[in-house]
Amino acid sequence: MDNQYYLNFWEGLKFSKLKCFVLIVIFVSILHRTAEAKSYYYPIRLKSNIVNFELLGNAVLWSINYERIITQGPSAGFGLRIGYSGVKAGTLGENQNRTKMIPIELIGLTGTKHHFEYGLGVTNIFEYITGYDERIEYSYYPTLRMGYRYQAKGERLFFRIGCTFFFNLKDGFPLWPGTAIGFAF
Repeated sequence: MDNQYYLNFWEGLKFSKLKCFVLIVIFVSILHRTAEAKSYYYPIRLKSNIVNFELLGNAVLWSINYERIITQGPSAGFGLRIGYSGVKAGTLGENQNRTKMIPIELIGLTGTKHHFEYGLGVTNIFEYITGYDERIEYSYYPTLRMGYRYQAKGERLFFRIGCTFFFNLKDGFPLWPGTAIGFAF
């Protein structure tokens, strides 16, 4: 594959806010129908609240996340996730720039103990730039994530490993690995 074609393809891939909104609505509708199909006939099978620590993933370096599984069927579920991450750049005595990231995601999962997990969301980035030109810059990247999730019925242990695709990412790698561990309650 020609390297120049590859770079031009990713640089040309731009999503407007309306296109992102339409994709999210379609994705949520599909997730909701999948999870809702049998959820009225079966009791909740997994613990619905999850707190976890993610290395790499949607917030690039690390994040602490809260997830809530909203709808569950016998082998499908649908939920929401929000997280927080923060890093500082610079050394003591110099200007220290801070970056805070807030990933928000709609998640879906299939399976009973070993799950295929997928998510569609956005990573919000707030950069606090200090020094002569002090300012706050905001940016966001729509994300699509897929991977493996371990969460058994009645157990507190939660584990996830997968890859996140960042849309409109001009610097770095558009495909990013991630792993998370936490507990359910």
